[in-house]
Amino acid sequence: MESKSDITQVKFYKYRSLNNFERFADIVVNHRLYCSSIADLNDPMEGFFHANIVDHGFVTLEISEDQTRVCSLSSNIEDIRLWAHYADDHRGVAIAFQPNEKLTKVSYSEKLYHIKEGDHKYQRLFTKLIAWEYEKEYRYISEEKHFLEGKIQKIILGVKTPEATKDLVRIIAEKQNIPIFQSKLDTEKYKIKIT
Repeated sequence: MESKSDITQVKFYKYRSLNNFERFADIVVNHRLYCSSIADLNDPMEGFFHANIVDHGFVTLEISEDQTRVCSLSSNIEDIRLWAHYADDHRGVAIAFQPNEKLTKVSYSEKLYHIKEGDHKYQRLFTKLIAWEYEKEYRYISEEKHFLEGKIQKIILGVKTPEATKDLVRIIAEKQNIPIFQSKLDTEKYKIKIT
């Protein structure tokens, strides 16, 4: 398990499409990220878990109508799949973000999380199936807040971000004194590098 000092050394990234530019502008101007409901997360198995129910044995359950909010960030800036899935096929951005709240590292497993007596009620949300391991995800969980506040350290433009969109991003970022970087494709290692 990581210590608090280990986690402060981690760089966190939020990948964003720029199709809804108002949402991007809200992130940059207000230095905050939206926390989604569990139902809005992209993993269709999110909220499912195993449990031993008295008189019923081992069963799979799903959380429904849960008020819990989740904000997911990644410690991985190099994986091409993250840019494709979450930054509009490299036309969006990655935002380097230092949250004001503590994040918890997600662990990955071959099977659904098996709830045990005494588990913290959010523990099921910190374990995902191994197919998602490349995301190197960290999560902030809340039942009250709809936003995770923090500081934007830099904005990284996607390999295919259109020039006109880059200009808009630069205008907003400059007003907030946020540095802009460009991502490039490393064709030898097939990953993303930042210039």
